[in-house]
Amino acid sequence: MVSREGPGCGPSLGDLGRDVLDSLPAVVAYVAGPDMVFEFASASFCQALGRGDVIGRPLREVLPELVGQPPYEAIRDVLRTGERRQARGQEARLSKGGAQSQPAYIDSVYQPVRDKAGQVTGVLVFSTDVSDHVRDRQQLEELAGRLQRSEEQYQTLFDTLPHGIVRYDQEGFVIGANPAAAEILGLVPGPMGPAERARQGRHEDGTPYRPEELPAMIALRTGAVVPEVTATVRNARTGEIRWIRSSAVPDAWDAQGRPQRAYTVFTDITEQRRAQAALRESNRLLGRLREENVLGVLVADEQVILEANDAFLDIIGYTRRDLEAGRITWKGITPPQWAQADGEAVEQMRRTGAFQPYDKEYQHRDGHRVPVLIGAAAIERTPLRWTTFVVDLSARQRGEQERAELLAREQAARLAAEAAQDRLALLLEAR
Repeated sequence: MVSREGPGCGPSLGDLGRDVLDSLPAVVAYVAGPDMVFEFASASFCQALGRGDVIGRPLREVLPELVGQPPYEAIRDVLRTGERRQARGQEARLSKGGAQSQPAYIDSVYQPVRDKAGQVTGVLVFSTDVSDHVRDRQQLEELAGRLQRSEEQYQTLFDTLPHGIVRYDQEGFVIGANPAAAEILGLVPGPMGPAERARQGRHEDGTPYRPEELPAMIALRTGAVVPEVTATVRNARTGEIRWIRSSAVPDAWDAQGRPQRAYTVFTDITEQRRAQAALRESNRLLGRLREENVLGVLVADEQVILEANDAFLDIIGYTRRDLEAGRITWKGITPPQWAQADGEAVEQMRRTGAFQPYDKEYQHRDGHRVPVLIGAAAIERTPLRWTTFVVDLSARQRGEQERAELLAREQAARLAAEAAQDRLALLLEAR
């Protein structure tokens, strides 16, 4: 049995041998009795604690901050049950030199010591400080958690990006695609082989891409980023032709410096291409209308008329020299009562890009008013510029006036004829 001779660290150990216990790499202590009084503490224990006056003093007096912590409760449990206990990575917060230190983590063995009658008289504690290992493991776990969260965020970003992303292996086979790419290209779930490369698309001139011309294959072959390339692809599910603008990026270099993967990032520009085609057609038609003077056409901003065809100049009575000199202004050709309607039309165009056609009047250079029907669409929003189509309603108005005059003359003739018939009837009755 362990015995004690004298205060502090360094008592006689009887059969256990102080020198043997002091030479162990573990911290060793022996506490006895229900008060858990220290009867032995190894030199490493005293060094770790920063004090040597422990022998003969209860554990709760030497280390009051340990009360209620796992090591303290483990010793109490062994004294009560007499069963050996072992714990790994137990947290213990100890004071050293009167200051609270950061948590320590220890692996401990709590061995009951019995007297000749078999009664538990104390507990021999072997503890090894594993704080560095535990903190390293915690850091690794935290790093793994951050990595997992980062991967989850990356996957979420990958899945929700509006841009298509396709991954290729070293042979140029598709090994994955995000939902946007699958939607644009019509990719189906499952393995994707060489056929996926063969149908990747066509050049802008309509010629098909050869496999080695694909941006991803160039990136894999050269190890360089391939900047924006425009191509057409056929959606595998719908058969629809889509325009895309793509870039390819190499990734995951091997020991020889060759990329093992490549990513193609692309944007669906089909609607943009369609809008450009519609604009070209609109400009072609606008050019024909200007040249043929079928109706008045002009380009303007909020101050002046910038360009106009001869038909419009004829409607308002100005010359091309007036136009080039900037003498044709909205205020000059707009009667005051139409200013509010024009202002509302401009605001509508600013919001929506166009305004609904409406009837109005222009002020002719000679002073008379010209009835017109106008409609417009914005060319630019900032600053606001638009093109306007003008239909001269003068002929229609003259026709309506002539028709009204004709109807009036017809009505007057009918009335005159009826009056003559009445007079004739009166004369016949008088005879």
